[in-house]
Parts: sequence; structure tokens; C-alpha cells
Amino acid sequence: MAKNVDEQTTIKFIGRDSLRAVTTQFNNLTGQITKKAKELRDVLKGAEADKSLHVPAFRDMQKLVKLGETSPVKLRAYLANWDEYRERFKLDEVAKQQGDFVAAKNGKDDKDSASAARA
Repeated sequence: MAKNVDEQTTIKFIGRDSLRAVTTQFNNLTGQITKKAKELRDVLKGAEADKSLHVPAFRDMQKLVKLGETSPVKLRAYLANWDEYRERFKLDEVAKQQGDFVAAKNGKDDKDSASAARA
């Protein structure tokens, strides 16, 4: 379908059947994405509760892993800047004001928790 807006411009519109088909596909895929996103949130919440996963740090690391896979140069630049900013903003000093962490016992992951506390 086309509609003349003026003598020089023609705007084309998607056909009704095509629009209906695209809308159906969009709605189906959006529903699948929503379901998978909920599953992912549940996995992370479970790991946070049961395994002491620090979800924000984990998400950041996953982004950096992907960056490294697509562009090691960008990852290197990011990390170099992160280290510089960490020093300039004195983040380690701020964090040390909290005090030292003590290893927590988490059942199956005792070894992992103790290793993290020593790091």
C-alpha cells in the first residue's frame, strides 16, 4: 500500500497480513525472552542465596568476558582505565574502611568461600 503525501513523496506501509504475521512473531518471541529472563534472574538469585554469588560483580565480569571475546584491545583499555580510576578515586582505601572480611561457611562451597576470603 502506498499513499501520496505530495507529488514528490510516496510512503509505503506494510501490508495487513504481513503486519499481523510480524506482530504474532514479535509477541511470541517477546514472551520467550521474558520467560528466559525470569529463569536467568532465578538462577542468579539462587546462586546469590545458596552460593554467595555477588550478582552485580558477576554481571560486570560477564560483560567484560564478552568484551574480551569481541575486542581484546577494548578490554585491555577498559581494564587499564579501571585500574587508573580505582587508584585516583582511592576505592581500595574507601573499601578498607569497612574492615577485613572473614571467611563464611556456606556448606558445599566452604573451600571456595575460604579461598575468596584469603584473596
